Amino acid sequence: MKESDQRRPCPRPRAGAAGGNPSLRGRAARPVLVLVAWTGTALAGCSSQVASPAAEALDPEDFVETYVALRLAAMESSSGVVSDRDRDRILAQRGTSAEALRAFVERHGEDLVLMEDVWDNVQKGIREAQDGWTAR
Repeated sequence: MKESDQRRPCPRPRAGAAGGNPSLRGRAARPVLVLVAWTGTALAGCSSQVASPAAEALDPEDFVETYVALRLAAMESSSGVVSDRDRDRILAQRGTSAEALRAFVERHGEDLVLMEDVWDNVQKGIREAQDGWTAR
């Protein structure tokens, strides 16, 4: 068997290594994977829509705000799942679509630096909302 035909294991990053980005050293990429997985799950029930120019224009801030709103709606529901009606309302209020959210994740999902920042902002938005709930 030729050497090029043999399967080689993928190199594993050193513990704590995250390229040259000091903000990622020692931090796991697991929250990013959770974000991507939850987004796919949360939007799985959405009707398929044709990608619009808005889908291409979704920026990280819009993604975070929409994701937080969807997550909060799920947290406020008795089932822990956002209803189709609430999901559609939230997406319409923000002028976006499930396809735009999916496109954002597909386009940026491998950019761990960006997605870590997105995840941190999602967590911050949820915490701020929860702090507001407890202050009531």
